[in-house]
Amino acid sequence: IHMEKSTPRKFSDEFKEEAVKLVTDQGYKISEAARQEGRRRLLYVNPPRTGLEPEVIEWIAEEYRPAAIAYLSCSAGTLARDLERLQYGGYRVDVIAPYDFFPHTYHVETLALMGRPG
Repeated sequence: IHMEKSTPRKFSDEFKEEAVKLVTDQGYKISEAARQEGRRRLLYVNPPRTGLEPEVIEWIAEEYRPAAIAYLSCSAGTLARDLERLQYGGYRVDVIAPYDFFPHTYHVETLALMGRPG
């Protein structure tokens, strides 16, 4: 977890430690579930404006290999870049839907639903 310097003061060091522990615990549980055979894997990602790092996309496409991905993005540019990379990894874009979560602003979130052919 990366907390910017502009993070409000209400996010104390204790809160950060709890958040890191929660994410770590959940990550461990997800990793264990991912190792179980016969389970359908679904993945939800909501990255920062910079999008997914190449190593994360590689892990998704080559190791975790979920049957479906729901990708929520606040940046059309990085979404397009990441969707293209995921398509090279064997995924197809099934649906792209814009959402106006912030009325009266120019910010639009976009949800892309992806799956694997066959």
